[in-house]
Amino acid sequence: MLKIYKWQFFLIIFLVSSVLQPAFTEIIITKGESVFTSNINLGCNHALNQARQKAQILAGSGKILSFQSKYCSSNEKDAGCVIDKYSSLSFDSVIVEEKQLSQEISTHQIQNQSIYTCEVRYEFDIKPMYQNNSLIYDFSLNNQLFLVPPTPESNFINKDDSNFPELSFEIESSKPFYFYLFQQLNYLHDKKNIYLIYPNSIDPDVLINNASTIPVNNDQYKFRISFPPNVDEPSIIVPLIGIISKEKLSIPSELSFDQLGQLLLKHQDQITYFQEHYSVYKK
Repeated sequence: MLKIYKWQFFLIIFLVSSVLQPAFTEIIITKGESVFTSNINLGCNHALNQARQKAQILAGSGKILSFQSKYCSSNEKDAGCVIDKYSSLSFDSVIVEEKQLSQEISTHQIQNQSIYTCEVRYEFDIKPMYQNNSLIYDFSLNNQLFLVPPTPESNFINKDDSNFPELSFEIESSKPFYFYLFQQLNYLHDKKNIYLIYPNSIDPDVLINNASTIPVNNDQYKFRISFPPNVDEPSIIVPLIGIISKEKLSIPSELSFDQLGQLLLKHQDQITYFQEHYSVYKK
């Protein structure tokens, strides 16, 4: 179970967009494929996310987004820069149910290195999503890309341990609102790999009148970033989903991807939502 001090965030920078024309269909079957070196969960979940995106391209309308950010560090041990490039798709539709039809994992040897390929085939039930456009917001973080050490064996990070970067973020809207933030951890085996990280047991669900810096109670806890165990890849990308609502919502602390889609569809008249991501590189 992830603890609050390990949660991590990342704001993406918008660079390019192009509009896709709507052509809604309810049931779509697509394939996804991913190549990886170790973590099967991470590799097959990347393939699943690819299949999801393909299905939403066929069923909905939205934008193709490209992002780029640069992280540089300089200290006694490390110096250099990392360029992070990422593309994602934003749609006016949600997946409310998904069914795995097949999954195949193959292995190849390249210079004594085992390379795995995961190919998945899924059936998706997709519904159109109409957001409340009256909720105009601004979301920002104090940093964008992180070069971090691995999570300690004790699985504990002190809130004042400066070896692990600290992160905070700001949310602002022209009207009073409730705010909910999730992160999706694709390297985990559980189907319910989307976690509510705000509000939480320390920062409760309260109406925000105009703007807020989170953590609110930063004297009690901090968001510290570490690289997850059992992941041999040099970096990971973690999606974020934010919900801004006119009314207080009852939201589970853990969700599967299709359960999140059902939640968004249920409250579409009173919410707007956004998708971002953060990137973490292993020292």
